[in-house]
Formats: sequence, C-alpha cells, structure tokens
Amino acid sequence: MNEATTSVISLLNTGLKPVAVEMVDQAMLVAVEGAFAFGFPTDVECAMIVEFAGSVHEVEEDIQRAMSILTDGGAREVQQAGTEADRLELWKCRKKAFGAVGRLAPHYVTMDVVVPLGRLPELVRRIQEIKTRHGVDIATAFHAGDGNLHPGVQFDHRIEGQAKRAHRAADEIIRTALDMDGSSTGEHGVGIEKRHVLPWQLSSEAVRLSRGIKDIFDPAGLLNPGKMFAKLDGDFAPCKALPTEPHFRWDSMSVTAPAHTLLRDIQVQALEHGLCLPVGIHRTNDDGVLGLGAANTIGDLVAQLVPGPAVLAMGTARDFLLELWARTGDGHLLHTGAPVFKNVAGYGLAQCLCGSGRHFVEPLAATFQLKPVGESVLALTLTFDPENAQAQVNLESLLAMLPVDDVSSPVVILDRDSGHLLILVGGRNRSWGLENLTNLIHETLPEFELLNSTIMSYRNLGAFLSSAHLPGWSKTSLDWTLWSRPPGKFDHQVPAFGNRWIWQGIPGLWWSPETAPGSDRDCGHWCPDYFFRNGRATPVPSPTPQVPGQLLSALKNLFDPGGLLEALPGPFRDQLPDNSAAPDSGSEGP
Repeated sequence: MNEATTSVISLLNTGLKPVAVEMVDQAMLVAVEGAFAFGFPTDVECAMIVEFAGSVHEVEEDIQRAMSILTDGGAREVQQAGTEADRLELWKCRKKAFGAVGRLAPHYVTMDVVVPLGRLPELVRRIQEIKTRHGVDIATAFHAGDGNLHPGVQFDHRIEGQAKRAHRAADEIIRTALDMDGSSTGEHGVGIEKRHVLPWQLSSEAVRLSRGIKDIFDPAGLLNPGKMFAKLDGDFAPCKALPTEPHFRWDSMSVTAPAHTLLRDIQVQALEHGLCLPVGIHRTNDDGVLGLGAANTIGDLVAQLVPGPAVLAMGTARDFLLELWARTGDGHLLHTGAPVFKNVAGYGLAQCLCGSGRHFVEPLAATFQLKPVGESVLALTLTFDPENAQAQVNLESLLAMLPVDDVSSPVVILDRDSGHLLILVGGRNRSWGLENLTNLIHETLPEFELLNSTIMSYRNLGAFLSSAHLPGWSKTSLDWTLWSRPPGKFDHQVPAFGNRWIWQGIPGLWWSPETAPGSDRDCGHWCPDYFFRNGRATPVPSPTPQVPGQLLSALKNLFDPGGLLEALPGPFRDQLPDNSAAPDSGSEGP
C-alpha cells in the first residue's frame, strides 16, 4: 500500500495528467472479488486504476510512461485496456466497491477525508494503526489522485460495543486527517453526521461569517434545516497561523504565500519543477509588463480573479484557490479552506471572496494548486495582407484548426494594421504534434506567410513574451475590453471590428485594447465588459433589476460593518439597510 500511494505522487509529479487515479485496498478487493469474481488477484495490498484521455498518440505515449513509473514503484502487474469493453470491465472493480461491502459486515460508517497529496501515504499508514488500536476492520476506496479517501469502518450494531468502537475509530481518522492539514470532508459535505467534527476544522470567525451568510439568504431557516451549522457550538479550531513567506509543497503540488508575494517569483520557482500557477501572463523577469492578466501579487490574484490569456492559463484564480487568509472590515482575521484539492467542509468562502475586489475582505495570504506544465510551446509568426479579403475569412478557419483543451489552450494575437499574427499553442514536439500543426497551417492557408516558427520549452515562455516578438500594445496597454459571445455562439467567429485583439481558447474569450464603434454596449451580438483600466480591475458594473442588490449590500455589512474597506458602487450602497448604511470610503472601485 505504501508503494502504491507513493507511486501516485510520482505519477502526478512527472507531468503526466491522468483523468483518474483510483484505488481499492485489499479488504475492499476481497469483497468485490467475492461478490463479482472479476478475476483480480486478492493476495495484493491494493489495486489501482489509472485512466488517460487525449489524442491516440498522446494516450499511447502517456500509457507507456505510466506503466514504467508504476512498475518501478512496485506494481506486480499492469494491465492495459485494449477495448472500450475492457476499460469498463476494469472500472467495475472500483465502481462496485461499496456495493460489495455488505459481504464484510452488516453495517459500516464511512468518511471522505482528504489530505494534501504528498501526505497520502502517511494517512494510509495511520489508518492501519487506528484499525489495530480500536480493534475494527476497515475497507478503503480512494480517489487517490485527489488525496481523497473513503475508509469504511465495519461493525455489527447487534453486538454490544461495536458501533461505538467504529464511530470512535472514524472520528480518530478525521482528526488525523485534520492534523495533517486536511479536511473532514472532500466531496460529500457535512450534513448532520459530520456536524460534530466541524468545530475541529473551522475557526469561530469562519463559523460566524458562515452563519451570517445563512441568515441573509435564509432568514426564516427554511432551507435544509438542522444541517451543518445548526446547533454548532463549543470550542472552535484556532485560526491557522498567517504565512510570512512563500512555502511550496512540491509533492502536493501547491504553494502558500503572503499576499504581497510577487506572482512572477512564484512562477519562476514553479517552472523549475515543471509546474505553474496556470493563470495570468507568466513573466519571468522584471520587465515592468503591465499588460492583460499581469497581476503583480498573490493578493491581486485573489482580489481580481485574474484569468489569462496565456498558453498556460487553464481558468481563473478561483479555479485553483485552495485556502485564504484575510482580514474583514472590522479587523477580524479569517482563515478558510485547506491546502487540499477537494474540500466541502462548510461554505466555500475562499472561492466566494475570490474576485470580490477588496470590498469585503483584505487578502493576506493564499494557497493555490499548481499544475504540471506541458512539454513544449509552439510560437508561429505569420504575416498577411490586411486588404486581402480571403485572409480575413481564413482567420476563422485558422482558429478552428488549433487544438483547444486545458493542456494546449492556444492564444492568438492579431495586429491587423501591420498584418502580423502571433500564435502560441502548447503541445508535444513530435512529428504528429506541433510539427504537424505547423505544416498544416502553412499548407492549408497560403494567404498567411510563415515568417518564423519556434518550438520552445515552457521555461522560456516568459522570456519570449517579454521580448520584441509581441506587439508593444499587448504588453503595455493598461485598458482592455473583454468580449464574449452569448451562450451557443461559435467562439471562433472573429469580430468584424477591431484591429488589435487577443483570443484565448479556454476559456473562449477575446480581449482588445480598443472599444467598439459607437456606444460601448452597442456592438451587435458582442457583449463588452471593461476588464482592466489603468492596470486594475474595473468596478462592479451598475446593477440591473436582476441583480439582488439587497443581498450584496447585506453581505457587505456582514464583512465590513463600518464601511472601512472599498465601498460598493453607489447603486448597491443605496440598498444597504437604513440602520447600517456604510459610509462612502472615497474609493473609485477595485
């Protein structure tokens, strides 16, 4: 078991990106085989299922690397599914696991504890010690790639004392996970059964704010009564110490850093280990770039919800935020979240506050998940005749030709005035990969002249972005407009106006330092929204009748009763309760 859990860490730290890494221990394996006779060996301590997705070439390559890692890690046998039927048959072992537990005992109490990935082997060992100490049997299924375990403590309530022993063992497993910087529940939530363990994890300030949110949205207590925070009292966990310097957990693929930490410094260190924080423009030198997505600090990431565009961008800061320290407007220190990949203990306050500017809290520190970077980046510089109508038509064909996924999400920068087009796309430097894409573009679209083609390591991307290869406006423009099409529209369709724009594949967005002709909001099917102005995120737009302004104002009053932080825009301030109206702080927005 120790070899298997250690192999999971090795697998994920080599840059491989499996879509699933699942395990069952020997007790669970015996139960499944007894019930369904799949043919798995039962004289091993565990069985693991690893699944990859992607192109045929990519998957074949990943499978060979994974088989080598797992064999070197101690796997006795590695089977590969040859057909879809084989794949489904292998998955049955995991999917039928809990349905077979009834063969082991008439009852069980289960958990869904989660710990930082690097501490998974330690937790597994500690669970075995708890099993022996309490004299119980435990069968476990794992979402191993997430550090998430489902230990099932077996008992027979007809035998006196067994139920109590099982619950005491379960509680000790939860406390052990919390001692290891984990969470009491990774995916199933608190409800009633885990309500008594919530104070072990959450501080009194996190509970106070969470109860306040509940009261604002559900003043009559009609929604899911008696769950989670109901009747919750006693001694709460102390607020976790505020980090004073960056701390990387390489085996757990995360980083914790104070708010003033430069994002550039985090990226430099992460890239040296083949990882990155996949948001924003990735700068690796002090070049003074202030362009789109170029957040300066970790605090900016939290306050501004920074997205891309960049080849490395896989989402926004919220998608990778795990843990947050912040100070409320009335001076209380808030800690929320945990440095784990799954966590549903209480409300997701960290994610709710990410992107809220500095209206509700002042970010002090945060933990973010790191992701493996791809192998290579292709940079293509193309030129075309701006007066050539066919070239304009072929722009859409070009965008549709690019691979769009969370591994190789492309970025395209167009400068129509000069007739230059820059394409950045991640992938693998193979004859079937980036080399093939270069040839395909060159052969299929003759209206574009290939001026330069470079395949570089991700480590060199920051230097490339800082070089003269990018038009100056894409690096230094402080004002940007974000363009997105209504749902269902074709994301590759090029806007009919604008001589300068940046397109990102995932999320499918366009940016431009230019505004639409005429009214800012009068642009056909396009919906503009100012995104950055003077290098900072713009204020929350004026509310429409559909925006629940009173709820937002009540939340402002909960987090910042004295109105000492940045004020909400005027229309929202007008909806504050009469007895708690926040004064105007004089701020012009985030």
